[in-house]
Amino acid sequence: MRYMYSFTNSMALKYAVELRIADLIHSNGGAATFSQIASCINDSFTSPNITTLARIMRLFVCRKIFTIHPPSDGGDFLYDLTNSSRWLLHDLEQTLAHGTNGEPSMANSSLALLQPMRERRWNCLQESLWV
Repeated sequence: MRYMYSFTNSMALKYAVELRIADLIHSNGGAATFSQIASCINDSFTSPNITTLARIMRLFVCRKIFTIHPPSDGGDFLYDLTNSSRWLLHDLEQTLAHGTNGEPSMANSSLALLQPMRERRWNCLQESLWV
């Protein structure tokens, strides 16, 4: 089962980069509630599926992409960046400011690697055996 569902990690990562979740958390002062993240994702045309977003955020916490901790004032839980999620910041200045040794953001690279055309090639792996 682990191997069959391992693609969910990369698809969730793509979703997070496209929605700029790490950037939203960072721009909120380094920690944000689920409601703050969801409201920042809202635009004038669409709003996120809250159930799906909540599941993906739980997956990111389990995979240590983000952390979650109770706030000091007893309000909503706060999501925070980890060393891994800092690599997903789109802005190079933000990335450099958080100690990734001057390496560029991995946000654009992850989007390039997770394009649907690249995914389709893996679905045709069996065909490459019979060439």
